[in-house]
Amino acid sequence: MTRADSRLAFLVDGECWTFAELAGAALEHVALLERTGVKAGDRVAVWAQPDLCTAAAMIGNALAGVPTVPLNPKLGSAELAHIYDDAQPKLAFCCERH
Repeated sequence: MTRADSRLAFLVDGECWTFAELAGAALEHVALLERTGVKAGDRVAVWAQPDLCTAAAMIGNALAGVPTVPLNPKLGSAELAHIYDDAQPKLAFCCERH
């Protein structure tokens, strides 16, 4: 581990992640994408509030070459359905708190 790995990457609602923790979570997300058959170029929807879980998912998507379709939980069901139908994501990802 380098010195940079132990530096603070994110602080959200009192929860801290180092760069090493963020990289580890992003790589776990990449592994999840691989296990579910998502390939580079497939779209993956992320339905979540801005938090550490969401950051790891979006970075993992970028590492895997997968475009993120962000879905705002504050949108109504009709708006979400329109975005989802238009984007046709191969996988939808949601953090546990939603």
